[in-house]
Amino acid sequence: MDPLRIVVAHNRYKLRGGEDGVFEAEVAMLKGAGHLVTTYDVHNRQVEDISRLELLQNTFWSRKSYRELYALVKEHRADIVHFHNTLPLISPAGYYAARRAGAATVQTLHNFRVTCVNGLLFRDGHVCEACVGKSFAWPGVMHSCYRESRTASAIVAAMIWYHRKRRTWATQVDQYIALTAFAKAKYTQAGLPAEKISIKPNFVDPDPGVGSHKGGYALFVGRLSHEKGIQRLLTAWAIVPDSLQLKIIGGGPMEDVVADAARRRPNIEWLGQKGPEEVREAMKSAKVLIMPSQCYEGFPLSVTEAFACALPVIVPDHGGMGVIVKSGENGYKFIPSSSQNLAEVVQNVMQDEKALEAVQKRCRSDFIEEYSAPSNIRQMEAVYQKALAERRKER
Repeated sequence: MDPLRIVVAHNRYKLRGGEDGVFEAEVAMLKGAGHLVTTYDVHNRQVEDISRLELLQNTFWSRKSYRELYALVKEHRADIVHFHNTLPLISPAGYYAARRAGAATVQTLHNFRVTCVNGLLFRDGHVCEACVGKSFAWPGVMHSCYRESRTASAIVAAMIWYHRKRRTWATQVDQYIALTAFAKAKYTQAGLPAEKISIKPNFVDPDPGVGSHKGGYALFVGRLSHEKGIQRLLTAWAIVPDSLQLKIIGGGPMEDVVADAARRRPNIEWLGQKGPEEVREAMKSAKVLIMPSQCYEGFPLSVTEAFACALPVIVPDHGGMGVIVKSGENGYKFIPSSSQNLAEVVQNVMQDEKALEAVQKRCRSDFIEEYSAPSNIRQMEAVYQKALAERRKER
């Protein structure tokens, strides 16, 4: 397609996360494909410099971001404004600014914020859909789901309600990007128009290449926290034979628990935080990657990186990962609530070398066909064409 003029907008997090990485990777991909890309990014560090009243106002409607985005879109004569995270410094006002300036709008839905104040559909150690489809997220407020604060939760819930009543979600975004079919179903249940939701997964670039997978160990990569299922993994490893090795990469609030397990069990090794290259080298040597998350997850980059390395993945059979992974084809699934079943799956998988080789090949082919940069840019451009068509139809 002909080069497009694109503004990519993102509110960065205080602690760098997956969304920040996706934002950067997609900007690089779009530029590499010849599109004219300008970024509009703000950082949550700025929250420390504004009053609570101003933060409240920004969450509902950021006048500053509205003015700046409108001017930027006009200056660059942008065809598309592609939003990632907008909370709290960009706000939904960014959509109105982009459209008033003449651009089509696209929003990637990295989490479930349009219906859940913490964006995770997860509360008190378990999946929670109490607010899905409700006009106002009262359960999220009562349980202080956002930053463990009832006040902060009420502000986010009110923002969601306000823009739902104003029909912002229905009228100001030309195309949404969901990362999986599971996520699209949840967004539709929450009230977003299904016809405006396209499915486009995350991707990996550059291609790390296939590893030897001769290290003989299982690997966990991620935040050491309850929702990531680290306790379930450690419980499962107390069941498996001592001959099965587990390496854990990451940091977080459960570091002490992981360190204690590594001291007590010789078949568990905690490697701490590692850089991207070290993580990929560990993936190339591992037999399987285990992602035991208790929350639904969106589309973890670790899964796409594993596929790129031809590394099979073991995941719970729920949420987005339950859709991404096809058991016995590009990975394996276990019963989400059962450490015992996870232990059984791990033992069966790691002891069947022949079956693992076939799954490795499928992982790599899935990466090439669906999760590589050449495949992803085609999917992205198709979404942009839909957004432009929607905008032309409205005009």
